[in-house]
Amino acid sequence: MDARLPEDVAQFFAAYLQRFQEVLPDRLHGCYLYGSMTLGAFNQAVSDLDFLTVLTSPLAPEELQTLERLHQSLNRRYPLARRLEGEYVPLTDLQQGELAKGYVRYHHGKYSGINPLMTLYWYQLHTAGVRLAGPAPETLFPPIPWEAVHQEMEHNVNGYWLHVAQKRYASLLSDTMVEFAILTLCRILFTLEHRQIASKEAAGQWALEMLPDWRQLIQEGLRLRAGQGKRSLYPTRWYRRRAVRDFILTMAQACNARYFTDRCESPDRI
Repeated sequence: MDARLPEDVAQFFAAYLQRFQEVLPDRLHGCYLYGSMTLGAFNQAVSDLDFLTVLTSPLAPEELQTLERLHQSLNRRYPLARRLEGEYVPLTDLQQGELAKGYVRYHHGKYSGINPLMTLYWYQLHTAGVRLAGPAPETLFPPIPWEAVHQEMEHNVNGYWLHVAQKRYASLLSDTMVEFAILTLCRILFTLEHRQIASKEAAGQWALEMLPDWRQLIQEGLRLRAGQGKRSLYPTRWYRRRAVRDFILTMAQACNARYFTDRCESPDRI
């Protein structure tokens, strides 16, 4: 196993790979980690285990049922299994460069349907994927041009996050969504500014200096990420929710002005 893996994570994935090959023999081509593990920012308390398993061929319906039983068994035996978040991808799709398709996905150890994988993560797998089994990731996963990552950031900002601010405002009451919104937007901003990927924690720390007007809100996001007590930096969840919505709208305007120049003519200031 890769030396970057904590011992308990390495032991869990050794058990996962063994059980996978027992119940689905000859179907494993490789298994890789992306996300916080590739960035040296894995948090034992809160980080997901972002994984991608490459299959020798697509799974038949009865094999999908076998895979579901495997995950259910792992969930009962290993707490880390409930933090699995990832995909099962046929080798032929990688060989043919069909990366925009939907794949069998597990979220927190449970089947969550057929979903595409973000371009950002394909980029991460090629450049820094953690190999658990199979060939070296840079030889297996096709290179992704940075322009494709940039385009995805634009879609993320002007599609998903503006939709949250305008249509899913109520969702910003939860601690989980607040942390996700604040630190993800900090991460997008860092990615666009530096053309590289940082952990949410590192991007948040960077944003504390870059966005002094939003220091309290970013500290709130970092506090939630670290699990530091239950006392919020805001008097009420409703007051905080408005601050998060304003942050989303401000970040969208700033990104459109600074990085997506065809979007608007706002001043080049965050």
